[in-house]
Amino acid sequence: MRFRTAQRKKMVAIAAALVACMMMAGCGASANTVDISSMEFNPQGKTIKQIAAALESGETTSRQLVSYYLDRINKYDDNGPEINAITQINPHVMRQAYLSDRGRKDHAQHSIFYGIPFVVKENIDVEGMNTTAGSKVLETNKARSNATVVQKLIDQGAIVLAKTNMSELAASYGWLGYSSYGGQTKNPYNLKRDPSGSSSGTAAAVAAGFAPFGLGSDTSGSVRGPASVTGTVGMRVTYGQTSRSGVIPLSDSFDVTGAITNTVEDQALVLDAIVGPDEGDVATLQATQDTQYEKSLAQASLKGARLGIVNVFNGGNSEVDETFKAAQNELKKAGATLVNINLDKSYTGLWSSIMGPVGDAEFVTDYETYMRYDGRSKAKTVQQLIDKSKALADTNTPVNPARIKGYETNVKSAGKFKSDEAQSIIYEKMPALTNTVEQTMIKNDVDALVYPTMSCVASVRHDAKDNTYKCDSDDPYAASYLASSAHLPEISVPAGRDSQNMPIGLSFTGAQDSERILLGLAAAYEKISPYKNGDGLELD
Repeated sequence: MRFRTAQRKKMVAIAAALVACMMMAGCGASANTVDISSMEFNPQGKTIKQIAAALESGETTSRQLVSYYLDRINKYDDNGPEINAITQINPHVMRQAYLSDRGRKDHAQHSIFYGIPFVVKENIDVEGMNTTAGSKVLETNKARSNATVVQKLIDQGAIVLAKTNMSELAASYGWLGYSSYGGQTKNPYNLKRDPSGSSSGTAAAVAAGFAPFGLGSDTSGSVRGPASVTGTVGMRVTYGQTSRSGVIPLSDSFDVTGAITNTVEDQALVLDAIVGPDEGDVATLQATQDTQYEKSLAQASLKGARLGIVNVFNGGNSEVDETFKAAQNELKKAGATLVNINLDKSYTGLWSSIMGPVGDAEFVTDYETYMRYDGRSKAKTVQQLIDKSKALADTNTPVNPARIKGYETNVKSAGKFKSDEAQSIIYEKMPALTNTVEQTMIKNDVDALVYPTMSCVASVRHDAKDNTYKCDSDDPYAASYLASSAHLPEISVPAGRDSQNMPIGLSFTGAQDSERILLGLAAAYEKISPYKNGDGLELD
């Protein structure tokens, strides 16, 4: 289903951005006449450092970059394959690009992000833009300020280009990458497949070259899954390392914010910018302040590394399993020692034993707290969200019926938030799981655990058919629940493709606060991986 209303909104926003820029002295001509076909610098496939260098040398400008990405969005998101990753264009983006270009003339030293556009998931506040979390019901929820992670990037000179689609209220319920506000996002590698969820639009946008990087959020795999199936890099940091202030929540006990990038180096750069304490989010008060993630990559190597190979999540798809075996061979060739880690079957059931009960119990309190302090929607309560969502059933913007049932389960479970069961899971079972995993790593003297990010490749869109899809797993996302439930960091990096050209991701998971180690291992593997970002992507 293609939502032409959303497309019209995007085109109006692009026009508004150009008009706003034209109103400023010196901006009108360049806003209307930037000829991106004659750009000396081609941003496609370039890293953040390469883009920053081109800006610094004068090889390109921020206005040219913005024009390039807007043109690409018009060609491939609104037209052509209609990826449908972008929901809103920042109406001030051309003005902000103009100001960046003007500011660069002062010859001062600027951040590496200065003048570089990025995209933001729909549940993350951007001042003056609507924060819908993918819900048509919340389309008037205009943000009064920027989420902390957005503001940190803006403070370094980055420019919000657009907002991206997501699974509605960060839970897919079988319709991955679908929302009543934005419609269905497609996987750029196969338009019949979805881009996973819930950071679907951010992953699809980065993979399709609509922006060099983007922000997302991860509860049970919402950054890692989309990264895995779109051939991009996504990392879930240790719980409490990135702020959730200004983000519509799903589950306070598991939510983190993060980034989707084209390379591990880019991931490290973005995390350097957004990781850190925030008084607006008590979970972050002990967050790392001196990250130096990108600098630490200079020592990245697999030689001498000890990696724990986890096979309990295998068996969903033979090509994923074969890619995992091939990755192990590459790791060994690069000098890593592989150690088999035998986790029992209980690790495949962490959704039912930990994440499901806690998430169901927390959502009502978390959502209504956000709406009380930050929201501008008439759906202040989850019951109001349910009623207004049901009213969309016979429109061209319906809410996934299973998502509504999920809300209803949340309402029924809200009274359990302070129950002995929920508190026992949060304060006893989860810390015990963390301790068990970390002690297993210590006992086996391994730097990280390694396994496929997902046991299957991208699934078929809920509104499409594709008989080539094979998956024998009851839950292809089961591996993602380990890091979420134990508050551990995990990074997904491209490892290969299946016979249908669908990307397959490899995960490195470590002890709490081991982001530097994981980024180094992922960067070293990235160099030897036979899969290069963007290989096989054809949008024309």
